[in-house]
Amino acid sequence: MVWRVSSADSHPVANAYSFGFGVTPVSTRATLETSPSVVVTVAHGVARFLALSSALALFGGTFFLTVVWPAGRRAVLARSLVHRSWFLAVVAAAALLVIQGPYGASTGLTGLVDPELLVGTATTRYGELLLLRLALLACAAPILRDLFRSTPPHRAVLGGLGTLFVFTFAYSEHSGQGNLAVLAVPSDMAHTAAASIWLGGLFMLLTAVLRRTRCTGTAEDLLTLLPRWTRIAVAAVGVLVVTGSFQAWREVRYSNAIVGTGYGRLLIGKILLVTVMLASAATARAVARRLASPPSHDVAPTSVETTAAYDQDIVTSPDQVAASFTPERGQRTSSESSTATQMRLPAAGPATREHFIRALRRRVVLEAALGLLVLVVTAVLVNTIPAKDTYDIPFSARVTAKDTSDSQLPVIIDIDSTRVGLTTMHVYAYTSYGDPLQLASASASLANAAAKIAPTPVDLPEVAVGHVATDVLLLPSPGDWTVTVDLLTDSGASLVATTRYRVRG
Repeated sequence: MVWRVSSADSHPVANAYSFGFGVTPVSTRATLETSPSVVVTVAHGVARFLALSSALALFGGTFFLTVVWPAGRRAVLARSLVHRSWFLAVVAAAALLVIQGPYGASTGLTGLVDPELLVGTATTRYGELLLLRLALLACAAPILRDLFRSTPPHRAVLGGLGTLFVFTFAYSEHSGQGNLAVLAVPSDMAHTAAASIWLGGLFMLLTAVLRRTRCTGTAEDLLTLLPRWTRIAVAAVGVLVVTGSFQAWREVRYSNAIVGTGYGRLLIGKILLVTVMLASAATARAVARRLASPPSHDVAPTSVETTAAYDQDIVTSPDQVAASFTPERGQRTSSESSTATQMRLPAAGPATREHFIRALRRRVVLEAALGLLVLVVTAVLVNTIPAKDTYDIPFSARVTAKDTSDSQLPVIIDIDSTRVGLTTMHVYAYTSYGDPLQLASASASLANAAAKIAPTPVDLPEVAVGHVATDVLLLPSPGDWTVTVDLLTDSGASLVATTRYRVRG
């Protein structure tokens, strides 16, 4: 029997097993095609990326305009970014709803127009969360429209919609499945929200604030919001580190799975990209601090030069020099020199400020580009089965087989997998001298006392002298299993070998 389903986190899963009623089932494996077409896989991955990137830009951009930069609600560029992010989020959610059917059924593009697949997707938890996401986006449309009017933003309503919006991502992906889901879902929600605040804020800073500064030549908004933005970004990064560490541990679990699985290697790549991104963010923060508070050495030379120029203009004779040292004249000279300095400062200030703005823009562009790469890797990670569910190691045990006369012979039991499902088992029997043992027949059984599963017999056909094997050993559930091998030699001796075998989920 061959079966194929979509897991709760949208991954296609397929397998097969044999059974018989009154007869022994045929020990063969069915040929399975568990992967959808390349076009469907690529389309599904692109839709995932668009859903993530648009959600981060929408959530983070809205947060930026309501908390960090309220004055930006009047900016055309900020309004355009939020509106386009909302539209892209709607398109991506609708695309995922349509593509999930053929993706889960491992079919081609013809499945996109199959109404049964669409209905089947809509009735799953994943499909219901996509429909909820579309409904939330529809409810947010009039509120986002009011956000750019003179009316105060509905922060409580926006916060509630944003929380539910983030929930549709967390509960439909890896964090919503398996053990510790009650902790993983809130952790993933906090992770997504923090990433949105950081990356969405970067996109808003780059496309609206810095671009507006470049076009208009004014930096008042930038100087006002930079200190606030850097504090919020640092807090968001802290949340990302804590929640990301927990999520990585939960999805990997085994240290060898970090480099032994595709998921683990992708996770390493993401961590490296985030590390480089943090280094870039640190340099951008240093530039932002210098821009908000120019160093004193940038002002001092200007004051000296300005004072000298003023004194040169007003002191033209010895009498004027003497008069300049009187208390009244000295006070006047100091006051006028200060006034002259204040009048001359703007000539040097904007040039220095523009230099820092250009440096900040370059660093923000690099940081945003790295953020897009992180989003690409994240989209691939979401489409990849977690390492804890794919990491597998073979099992091997050297045991002693005993007969009724208490004779002892060495037996090696090898099982290719330690995961639930079909696998292959090899048994090698030897004489006391180390030669392959001649066998008349062999069989095995698996039992799980804790789960109250009685011994299930397994036939072991002969492969070579002293070597028997089967490739249809079914491991139905995780736990500690007892493997018992019964061997009958050509001389009529019956040998029994037993070992413990742990199966992971």
